[in-house]
Amino acid sequence: MAQSPAGFSSGNPAVADPNLLGEWVGENPNDGQIMHLVFTANGVIALQQAVGSQIGRYSVNLSSSPAYLNIHWNDNTEGGAIYEIIGQELHIEQGGAQHRPQHFGRNAVTLKKSDSVLQTKLLGEWIVTDPDNGHPIYFTFAQNGVFNVLYRGDSTEEAYSVDWTKSPPYLDIKGSGSVEKTIFQFTDTGILVGDVDGQTRPTNFTGKAMLLKRANDVMSELPPTTDASLCGDWVGEDPNDGEVLHFVFTPNFAVELQQASGWRKGTYSVDLTEPPTYLNIHWDDNSGLKAIYQTNDQELHIERGDVKTRPQSFTDSALVLKKADSALLTKLQGSWVGGNFAGQISLITFASGGIIKSAEKGQSKVGTYSVDGNTNPACLDIKWGSDVVDKCICRFQGITNNNTDVPFKDILIIQEGRGQDLSPQLILGIKPYRRASAEDINKLSAILQLGQDQPQTTPTNPIEK
Repeated sequence: MAQSPAGFSSGNPAVADPNLLGEWVGENPNDGQIMHLVFTANGVIALQQAVGSQIGRYSVNLSSSPAYLNIHWNDNTEGGAIYEIIGQELHIEQGGAQHRPQHFGRNAVTLKKSDSVLQTKLLGEWIVTDPDNGHPIYFTFAQNGVFNVLYRGDSTEEAYSVDWTKSPPYLDIKGSGSVEKTIFQFTDTGILVGDVDGQTRPTNFTGKAMLLKRANDVMSELPPTTDASLCGDWVGEDPNDGEVLHFVFTPNFAVELQQASGWRKGTYSVDLTEPPTYLNIHWDDNSGLKAIYQTNDQELHIERGDVKTRPQSFTDSALVLKKADSALLTKLQGSWVGGNFAGQISLITFASGGIIKSAEKGQSKVGTYSVDGNTNPACLDIKWGSDVVDKCICRFQGITNNNTDVPFKDILIIQEGRGQDLSPQLILGIKPYRRASAEDINKLSAILQLGQDQPQTTPTNPIEK
């Protein structure tokens, strides 16, 4: 059963054996690895080992002596075996793909009932300090035999299994290489784990034994990991596609990415101990990335990797962000009346949360936006539904009313395309907007969204009231 158990003989009646139900644990006599078998009342069997876990179906035939055990794993491997339960021990002799053994030999597996109370006690997050440099190492034991190690922001997922019938209990951990065999025991202050450097299971807790403590108990003892220079709003263009990116880092480790093509929220962590500084982001959709960053002279440089790989140096693909212009963003938010000189009037609203709404004759739509006010003119990205991102430039401008020669203070000019200057003249193709009053909103919202004809009192030029 260290590998896929072989052979499944069909035709045996599926008879429940209440004595077989539950969790059983022990060592495989062939390789010494811990096996954890779970038999459920609905015919499901689960095998948990450090080398991997399996799930399948089983049936028994109690009319035979010894009893027959048939297993069909979900990877379509099968096995026929015999078993017996003597006291608190389960003995299983495995067969091959085409035959079933008739008696128990020296390779029979001997399992004992697992201690589910202690298993529950082991679950959760534990911390130990690296003796070489003082960095915290986080260990997490999950219910499904998954073992996670988090060190300096790098996460590694491994597998584990425990034999609770031994004293002290046996612990097997498998990473990218072979299985590491050790022992452990609960203490008043945590878990004492034996040396895990070798393949031979230790018999005592000397040498490089380590004491793990509950994460919740020691979090207050860890050095702070907040970088005050990172916190705040940062904005800039993605060098890969030119989109405006707006990052918000908070002191409580929340991060938000605002861009026209979609907004994301998550959490972040940093490691300030060595340059370049490590940055890890975990988004709410369970994706993430590993990065390095540095801040200087109001600029934030981020070199992005992926969920598994962290870059070691900065390249031309690094993000270069600057502190966001909160004054411009605040001024942009709200409703605006305007359009172009073809007689098309629209009511556009820049809402908080990066939401933009537009109502024109016969239609209304909702999209997302992001803005970089550090450029001149400012970069504005707008995305409507599933459309591509419209990359625009915009600025506020005082323009004189031709009829009264009174300057308007709040004129917003938007022009599609980057890499060009905004003309001071209102030429065709530029979309001018003026700040919408409450009267404008009440008058235009129903008319535009319902597609009715515009009344004569509705201006066709946003500069003319």
